[in-house]
Amino acid sequence: MPILKSGRGYQRICDVEIDFSQPWRRKHLRTITQAYGKTRYFERCADDLFRFYQETPSKIATFNIEWIRFISERFSIQPVFLRSSELNVKGKGTEQIVSICNKLNSSVYVSGRGGALDFLDINRFEREGIRLELQKFQHPVYAQAGMGFVPQMCALDLLFNHGEDSLEVLTHPKEVCIDASFSGNSE
Repeated sequence: MPILKSGRGYQRICDVEIDFSQPWRRKHLRTITQAYGKTRYFERCADDLFRFYQETPSKIATFNIEWIRFISERFSIQPVFLRSSELNVKGKGTEQIVSICNKLNSSVYVSGRGGALDFLDINRFEREGIRLELQKFQHPVYAQAGMGFVPQMCALDLLFNHGEDSLEVLTHPKEVCIDASFSGNSE
């Protein structure tokens, strides 16, 4: 998605604007239609998707939140969204995360296991009394249009292939690593 950057210097994510002078919406929708037009649930979801793209907000952060809401609604998930920029917390990296947890009275912070051990200061969480849980995501295997299964696709892939059953596909048990003292080696 193109963004406006010329003459804007460093921008906070919440301030970055989408460049509507380029036909990115049409290209996105054409690509999605070509890839998923023959899937089982495309027709049921396409009108809402096209409407979402027509009502695109001007800021990329707002677009991302609205996109997550769009997918969440179709998966029957009702998350609460908070922007760190509205919480009046300071710091970067671990310091900012810990500040957010403290502001929200959180006793647990769940992070993807990926590179978390490379950039999170585990001791800082412990000092603040916040338990760090590292999730080891087990990708569900599900029926997709075409031959075989291709992992790591977008949420639309699951939605267009499984419709209202998408949440059921996602809620198979995932292993959560509670002990954050292990090495950073991936398993």
